[in-house]
Amino acid sequence: MEAFIAVTAFYLNPILAIWFFVNLTTIIKKIVKGEDYESKLWIGSLLIAWIVFSFTFVSMSG
Repeated sequence: MEAFIAVTAFYLNPILAIWFFVNLTTIIKKIVKGEDYESKLWIGSLLIAWIVFSFTFVSMSG
């Protein structure tokens, strides 16, 4: 299981990090325009949670 998470994190984290920053810039643009940005927050929360989980899990296991 540890190897699966490590391999998944190795390939997915760069893609998810880009997605996170695109989502973050979208949220910032919506805040500046005064639009509703709350619908984007859960995606950003999930992305950052996965990246933090995978980095801590991989660093603790190896």
